[in-house]
Amino acid sequence: MATKETMGKLIVKAKLTNAGDVAVAERGFISKEQIRSVEINGLIDTGAVLVSLPENIVNELGLPVVDHRPVKYANGKVESRPIAGGLLIEIQGRTAETRCIVNTSTDVVLIGQIPLEEMDWMVHPAGQCLVSGHDGYSQGLIEMY
Repeated sequence: MATKETMGKLIVKAKLTNAGDVAVAERGFISKEQIRSVEINGLIDTGAVLVSLPENIVNELGLPVVDHRPVKYANGKVESRPIAGGLLIEIQGRTAETRCIVNTSTDVVLIGQIPLEEMDWMVHPAGQCLVSGHDGYSQGLIEMY
């Protein structure tokens, strides 16, 4: 399993990829080897909404800044942060495309609730691991109401 407990924190291995590169490669304009991606250890943060990436990873992936938004941190501080688009995140064989907050103050990767929901991952508090939200769906189930 790709998760582990570290002092009460849930850390997962994830692959981050530039979704734009994937689209360009599918059209034959670049080779698959030219798709920018990195493997990281990310901290699951169910109190966060999006993914928060250090600026150097955003730059390495070549993700474009698509917006600037106010971001409220756990300590109550609010500041405007760049939002980058076109991030593919893969955890344990499941993927989601999302935007991410560009963070210049830490090298920690935070993985928030929206991509977890899209991949149908839930945090099992007692087991300190990710579990499928719906048994029997290997790629996860997306609920629509």
